[in-house]
Amino acid sequence: MKKRRAKIDEVVKGNPLFNILMPSMGGDFTPAPGPVIGYAEVKDTAMVNKYLSGQLAHSILPPDMQIMYGKPEQQSPGDTGIHPFTKLPVYAVKIISGISPLEAQTHISKTKADIRGSLPYVTMEMDKECTARWAAMTTRDTGKYIAIVLGDKVFSCPRVDDAITTGITEISGAFSMVEAQDLAEILLSGKLPMKLSIASVEVK
Repeated sequence: MKKRRAKIDEVVKGNPLFNILMPSMGGDFTPAPGPVIGYAEVKDTAMVNKYLSGQLAHSILPPDMQIMYGKPEQQSPGDTGIHPFTKLPVYAVKIISGISPLEAQTHISKTKADIRGSLPYVTMEMDKECTARWAAMTTRDTGKYIAIVLGDKVFSCPRVDDAITTGITEISGAFSMVEAQDLAEILLSGKLPMKLSIASVEVK
């Protein structure tokens, strides 16, 4: 544990951005697999944005790359509030052209919240139009990630293991059963506080 802490301190010292954006790293200190590039506390997001919108960042990141924050991590059981020290997962996503995002609330015909083991999930069933577009998107992006975005926040970013041609899809992520039930109701009613879209993305 001490060696790992020392290595993390070494990485942070070499890049001031990592003082406020903790990179997601594997056991060998290489970038961890998956869509999350790191974590930032709510109080530091403005500074993270400033760093990542600077000239140096623009010279490194592709011009069509977007930095997006995910759902806040639950600090403790039952705690759903957002505080200055709440940690947010950070995604670097590249929107792929050719398949437009799905405006989910206009194409969902049925939803259900359930739990498997200790992991809540939401099942959603799409109409015919959305099913065809969803099949095209998931066929194209098998092995990649799909971002489910509420407003400008990534609610979930599952990996596409196989093409989904039936229009029936499960959404899972780091959310509680109550949040899963809320999402199911929101998707079905279409009464969203902001736009929800399902975007085809490349996650870097």
